[in-house]
Amino acid sequence: MLIVDDEEGVRELLCDALRIAGYSPLAAPNGRAALTLLREKSVALVIADINMPQMTGFEMLSKLRAQGNATPVLLLSARGERHDVTEGLRLGADDYVSKPFGLEEILLRVNAILRRTRPDGDNAAIVQTGPLTLNDDTLASSTAVVDTYISYLRRKLHRDNFEGLRTVRGVGYQLVTGE
Repeated sequence: MLIVDDEEGVRELLCDALRIAGYSPLAAPNGRAALTLLREKSVALVIADINMPQMTGFEMLSKLRAQGNATPVLLLSARGERHDVTEGLRLGADDYVSKPFGLEEILLRVNAILRRTRPDGDNAAIVQTGPLTLNDDTLASSTAVVDTYISYLRRKLHRDNFEGLRTVRGVGYQLVTGE
């Protein structure tokens, strides 16, 4: 996963949230640096801001698609104009999120894009640790339901020195391996 944003705080926030969610994100401060990085490394998804100096997210996406690179792209923008959404999708973006955004929304959209673009038979959505198996494809999306079941799981699982579910404020929950 590659995060492309000229605002360091946004890059760090997204990278931290994605790390907590189990991904290993890379970061680039602008479109030019992102294209250079994408020539050297393959990533599952690019999350890119539209408004960047040197090369906009639109220009980066256009060049990426012109090179025949079909890596999924999620665009971010502080501008909520309908023209930006249509332009981004016309250029080949897979999704679009307006700033300010919620981290939960970003993570759900990332998971949805990866689920759609993941090759058949890829079991990356299944995580197993200790006595717990999570399947991201069968995700419960209501936070009240999730909170209730997390409390049930904690009562049942937090025994025998296994403390595998950790609350991450503002993001959600983190599955901690028993290592």
